[in-house]
Formats: sequence, C-alpha cells, structure tokens
Amino acid sequence: MPLNWIKLWVRESLDGSIRVDLTPAERSVWYELLLLGASSRRKGYIERSEGIPYKPAEIAARLMVKVAVVKSCINKCLHEGRLMESKEGTLFITNWARYQSGAPRVGETVKERELRERRSARQLARLYPEEVKDEVEPRVLKVDRQTGEVIDKQ
Repeated sequence: MPLNWIKLWVRESLDGSIRVDLTPAERSVWYELLLLGASSRRKGYIERSEGIPYKPAEIAARLMVKVAVVKSCINKCLHEGRLMESKEGTLFITNWARYQSGAPRVGETVKERELRERRSARQLARLYPEEVKDEVEPRVLKVDRQTGEVIDKQ
C-alpha cells in the first residue's frame, strides 16, 4: 500500500484564516477532512467510494466527534470556499491539486516525482516571482555515466 501524506503550510495553519474562522474542534475536523481526502481514490474527495459521499454522521463517527461539529465545519468551509459539493453531495477540497501537488502518485518513481516537482517549482516561480525570489533553483548537471564526471556545467 503506498504511503499517503499531505502537505500543511505551517505559517498559514498557525496564523492564517483557518485559525480565525474555525473553532479548535472545527479545525480538528478540517485537518481530518484533509486526511480523508488524501485516503480517497479520487484525491481531494471526501467519499466512501467514487460518487458515494459520506454523510455528516458517518464522518462524525469515523472522526469520533459530534455530528454538530462536523456539520458546522462543513458549512463554514463551504461558505468560505474551502470545500465544494458535487451534485451527488460528495464534498471536494477546493484547490487540492494546487496545494497537494508534491504528493507521490501511484506508480510514480522517485526520479519521475523529482522531475515533476522541479517543473512545478519553475511554474510557481513564474506565476509568483515575489514569493520565491530568495530561493535558488537547483542546477541540473549532465554527468558521464561511465566516469561520473560533469560534462556540462551550464
């Protein structure tokens, strides 16, 4: 079974709108909704199986919290745009792909993931240059496979 993990932005989690908009119990539900989204076959969806949504009572039982807390969290997150709901009632975490883009994909090799992450970092640097101006992109060097010597230093 592949290892599932999620990204959490530390500063935004500690000082961002989640802390202001949600109570401590609702924040707990929000973070566990992220975990449910990561464990779903369709990443970012809060569902038992494809197209079959969890009911708030099922989420509450699974997370061992009161149904009222789950409903309150869901309603606030829908209102704030953190969650969206499909026609069949399946909850989806908005911007899942954007924030969880570095998560390993099923069947992906380490080399493929590193290449995808470098491409993603370059794209983000183009879109948000002010956010990454101090970060240095690693250089890719060409190396002779037999001797191990650097061919092109760029």
